[in-house]
Amino acid sequence: MIHAIESDPPRAGKAFVSFLQTAGWSFEELQEDGWKKISDEEWRKTVGPEHSAIRNNWVPQVLAICARFGLTAKETIAQPDLLQDVFEKGLPYGNCLILTADYVDKRKKLFRMISESGGVLYYPKVKGEERQKTAFLRAAEDILARRGKKFSLGALQALGQKTGFHLRESLGELEKIIAYTADKEYIDEDAIHEVTGKTKEDSVFDLTSAIVEKDIVRALSTVRDLLDHGVHSLMIVTMLAREVRLLLQGTLLIESGIFNSYRSRMTFSEFRKNVYPHITAMDAGEGKKKNLLFGQHPYVVYNALKNCGRFSRDELVGYLEQLGEIDRAMKSTGKDPKLLLERFLVEVCASHEVGGWER
Repeated sequence: MIHAIESDPPRAGKAFVSFLQTAGWSFEELQEDGWKKISDEEWRKTVGPEHSAIRNNWVPQVLAICARFGLTAKETIAQPDLLQDVFEKGLPYGNCLILTADYVDKRKKLFRMISESGGVLYYPKVKGEERQKTAFLRAAEDILARRGKKFSLGALQALGQKTGFHLRESLGELEKIIAYTADKEYIDEDAIHEVTGKTKEDSVFDLTSAIVEKDIVRALSTVRDLLDHGVHSLMIVTMLAREVRLLLQGTLLIESGIFNSYRSRMTFSEFRKNVYPHITAMDAGEGKKKNLLFGQHPYVVYNALKNCGRFSRDELVGYLEQLGEIDRAMKSTGKDPKLLLERFLVEVCASHEVGGWER
């Protein structure tokens, strides 16, 4: 469910209302920050320590998705008693029932009935980039061998990079490529790029780059790409707010005069050698957790400092306020999210005022 919030919001919403019934919580009691009243211990027991620790991030997002798509438990949840009746009475002879779920509560009666009368298989998500890559390559090689196809190593790597080596997405794209190449036995990187096109990660990078360069055509095109990739409009607002926030923090650091050795035209290697050590010294271990600039990857810090001079401090503060208003409008009104985003980008890219520092 949580992993589908960005890639497939409707699926994430439906999984969430299913989860609510399993957890014994109602949709209404979680509204209006009601989810914050549930104890930390109960969250850990229900969703596990990993997801409980980051619930401030995913719960508001998935609640907004449910509101956006009009998803409620009454509309989407089937009665578990129906399945319990099936297992109590037994399936008709010669029939086999297969159930899949993103989340299962082993404490429920239905789970016990299934495990007693059938079999339960658990497939944990592959964690770690190298393990994900290995799992994808093995599965891809098996599919290719059965289909009589051959990929160049570069083509498999290109496909994996475009899909983040996530098994389901990667194999789904692989099937498309096999169908696209028809009778061709050998598949190269060109076929990968023709079929998969621009990835979500590509689009995120393009959006931030277009904003910094104030390229309105590319900014609007990239937002459409993100929406086409299934990225929820609220997530795009979050991305934009993060980028503006980092630029603002970069502006404040430059204006403070702390880094006398910084020059806007210095190379990344020069920055990393002469400036970045002073920035890391400011981080007390909370920077990354609180999304502060000095807790980010050095290249992110370098870009923020290099690009923040394209905007004035007042501009950046104003953009953050606008994004806050857009976020509220998306959650509480019927305004078109795409139109709200496009208007914001037009205003940002149309501005020509530049900050006053240059070194």
